[in-house]
Amino acid sequence: LAAAQLRVTLVSAPFLTREIGRAAVEGRVCEVDLRPNGYRLYLDDVAIAGVSSEATPKRVRVRVGKRFSPDQVGERIGITAHSLGPASAPLAPGAFDFQRDVFFERIGAVGKAQLSQMIDKAI
Repeated sequence: LAAAQLRVTLVSAPFLTREIGRAAVEGRVCEVDLRPNGYRLYLDDVAIAGVSSEATPKRVRVRVGKRFSPDQVGERIGITAHSLGPASAPLAPGAFDFQRDVFFERIGAVGKAQLSQMIDKAI
């Protein structure tokens, strides 16, 4: 039990408590996954417009369209995210717990962005 509590304490990070809808997000791409309908970007060193630095998640996961591909991991980008919010809870008892999964990955917000909403790379 002590080991489990220690692990929770070590990975604990801020997360969004409510959906903020459309928001300007800036961060460093730390991982990119190719998905059937586009890319999934994992951003760290994140800044979200309208969210204080203390409440800003350490990492954010955002889906973007197929035509977007960062040149390399480590690139700093700015996007306009849609429906940015906390991870969803399990749909039924015993179902996959997405919230628990992203908690241990220190992902504090998930959302999506369309290529037409991409903004210039951050300076």
